[in-house]
Amino acid sequence: MKKKKKIIILVVLILFLIIYFGAKIVLLNTLPNIPDYFMDVKEAFNNPKTITIHKNTENITDYFTYENMKIRNDFEKSDQEYESLYNIKNSDIKITISKEPKNHLLSYVKENAKIPNLNYDLTKDLEKNNIRNDYELYTYLFQNVDKKVNILSSIHAIKRAHTILGASFIILQDIKKVTLIDGDYEGYIIEKNADKTAYIYHNEESYYLHIWSKDFTDEKLYDLISTINFEE
Repeated sequence: MKKKKKIIILVVLILFLIIYFGAKIVLLNTLPNIPDYFMDVKEAFNNPKTITIHKNTENITDYFTYENMKIRNDFEKSDQEYESLYNIKNSDIKITISKEPKNHLLSYVKENAKIPNLNYDLTKDLEKNNIRNDYELYTYLFQNVDKKVNILSSIHAIKRAHTILGASFIILQDIKKVTLIDGDYEGYIIEKNADKTAYIYHNEESYYLHIWSKDFTDEKLYDLISTINFEE
């Protein structure tokens, strides 16, 4: 009986190891490859430029108002029928002015990053690492997206790699440059091949200026930002 019991225990152990390592192999084989451009985006977030912008002290008489934000009125209504789309005066450069919560993408990822049947909740990781807004989400994902896993990694670690890649695919953009804003303003600028977007924080909101052209220089954008005032 003792010999039979040992055989049963051994068989159960072998089956457990087969299932355990089989599950790891399946998870590793279905892990998506990291696209090359992920690394370019990661480089941009790991090496951001910082610009200090102070409020413009000139006497500005013509303001454009969007909700609680006032900004120098360099705009005219676009000929296209979009409520928040304008032209920069005396140019064909278009700009979108709008706002969203500072954690807009973060909330979206929490709701949509779960992979069916994977049973891994990225929300716990995000809360554990005190990720509170979209910029912190970007940096968290790109700090973790290329962490290596293999057959010796825990199932937890492999599931986490799957979920982080899934979340990165959701929010990934072809980002070429990241600029942090400090001084009298808080926020950041993301630049892609043909456009750039400045996100300016006020309370729990992120007001953004989306420039639909690469011909609008950084210096012009910094100057425009410097005219922003917020009303409570």
